[in-house]
Amino acid sequence: MEDNTLPWSLDRVESPNAITEAQALLANFQSSPQAWILAHELLRRPDEKGKFFGALTIIVKLNRESSSLSDENAQELLEHLIGWYRHSFENYTGPLVPRKLSSALATFFLHFHQLWPSFVRHLSICLASWQYYDPLSLQSSVDVGRVLDTLDLNKLKAVLWVVTSIVEDVIRIDWNTANGRLLEGDKEFESAQFGQLLLAFGEEKCQWLMQSEDPRSKALLSRLCGLLGSDGYPVAENRVFVPAIEFWSTFTEVMSDLVTLDDISATPWAESALSQVLEVVSVACRKITYPPAEEFSQWDSSDRVGFSDARKDVIDLLQSAYSLSGFQLVATFSNLVLTALNDCAWLQLETAAFCLAGLADCSKDDVRLDEALGSVFESSLFSRLSSLDTDITLRTRQTCLYLIEQYTEYFERNVSSLAPALRLLFSLLGNPSMAAPASRSILRLCSSCRHHLHAETNGFLDEYQALAEQERLDCVSSERVLAAISSIAQAIPDTPRRYNACTRLIEFIQNDSARARELAQLPVGTKLLCFGQRCIENSADESPGLHIALKTLRCLVGIGRGLQTPADSTIDLDASNAPKAEYDDRLEGLHRQVVRIIMDIEDTFGRNSEDHLCWGFKMSPAT
Repeated sequence: MEDNTLPWSLDRVESPNAITEAQALLANFQSSPQAWILAHELLRRPDEKGKFFGALTIIVKLNRESSSLSDENAQELLEHLIGWYRHSFENYTGPLVPRKLSSALATFFLHFHQLWPSFVRHLSICLASWQYYDPLSLQSSVDVGRVLDTLDLNKLKAVLWVVTSIVEDVIRIDWNTANGRLLEGDKEFESAQFGQLLLAFGEEKCQWLMQSEDPRSKALLSRLCGLLGSDGYPVAENRVFVPAIEFWSTFTEVMSDLVTLDDISATPWAESALSQVLEVVSVACRKITYPPAEEFSQWDSSDRVGFSDARKDVIDLLQSAYSLSGFQLVATFSNLVLTALNDCAWLQLETAAFCLAGLADCSKDDVRLDEALGSVFESSLFSRLSSLDTDITLRTRQTCLYLIEQYTEYFERNVSSLAPALRLLFSLLGNPSMAAPASRSILRLCSSCRHHLHAETNGFLDEYQALAEQERLDCVSSERVLAAISSIAQAIPDTPRRYNACTRLIEFIQNDSARARELAQLPVGTKLLCFGQRCIENSADESPGLHIALKTLRCLVGIGRGLQTPADSTIDLDASNAPKAEYDDRLEGLHRQVVRIIMDIEDTFGRNSEDHLCWGFKMSPAT
């Protein structure tokens, strides 16, 4: 066939014009649809020149027409390429053909990395077993280290050449164009594919990138970090942020498996890798700042949910990074909270508080953090949150309350900060938008710090009574606050005072029960405006009496939970039980009151009352 003679014509001609003409003819043919067939034919020939030009043609076709290949055709091509590559080492006569085929495999990876995940493991297994496996169905449990141990030197060289070719091709990419377009938020296929390619290569060579001192590896890590900072809000406008976060979380977890915080200074590569992780954390946290409320409200629901999930992914990254950097991260975000607070940068304050709260599970028992946390909780934060400053966004206020809730151990150790925190939380209960986070934080703080607060039980009871009389509490907040006060009452060491507190708590329940019975006598259709409309069920309009009855039962459950002895409490087996005997009558009286409340509700609300009672007890949120 005339086309098959083109490659050899380059060796037979001597005239420069003839060589140029032959090269042009070959280039034109490589652009034709028949070139795929020619390449396959050439790679089946026994001579090296034919195989070389066949591999070269595959490279040309992939670079020019990869987008026209279906996944099925691409998978078939990969199987052929690995077969030809394996055969070139079985019948090794020199590096010419294997080198070119390794370049062809690298080119395939650049264009179809999604079809060839874990390419090192897959190629090693194919070479070790002398057969081809589907890379997408290969089990991830296969240990690539053990597979590599079974390879002889030639097969190891075959794997190394492909890896080297891929690295060289990635390095040669036009960073200024592809990376620049991606960082500017270009959503075109080629730009997005570039980002996915970087991530795929990074995942495959994660440990090498982490430990290598090669400037090329540093450049790649810098590019991978840069993916996080590309333009646009994550998910809504930036599709590469989430996979980039996933890569860096994997990177950080792998590093945590290799070194500990104490080993970093003694491990040559670890300090540089940690510096890169901290830079990643900085970039990622800046990207999860919420847009202004009016802009966020215009996003569709999937983008809003996706953005929220991306923020959680960043917290996972932070927690992994904490194992490597220690309390340095807490100090960093504490400073960011203070900076944003001083600058009145409310959206940035929300981000910093969110990140600081996300580190609580890693550090809550570490007393070394108290100085950094104290700089936040003893700052003007509480006074600013309790102010009427309308510039402070609702989300910022809510996140700051969540921050308080996450560091209850700090307030246990630093009682001087406890009273200001609780004053802030109680002041916000009357705000419908803040009641939920405020009541939840009150319950967490009071339950954890009960032994520091029991002397103020009467003050808490008076505060609740005032809020209830002013009808400033919704149903859920009422339950949480009563549960919080009950946990404080449980810690009162003096039995008479503890019973007095319990008596007042039951009186609140009796008042609600009486109100429920009164409302039950109103005409059908009477509506009850439940404060803030935050209720577990929607019976306020249909049956206001039943609505309050169910609230009463849930509050009763909350009190019962609050009065339970904490699981971690110690029991003094030598303590005398004699003083308690004289209060048995009071305890029995409280029990009778509780039973009477339940019976009254059952009597008032008739034949369905048992179902309502069970529902009320079951649906109590408690926290």
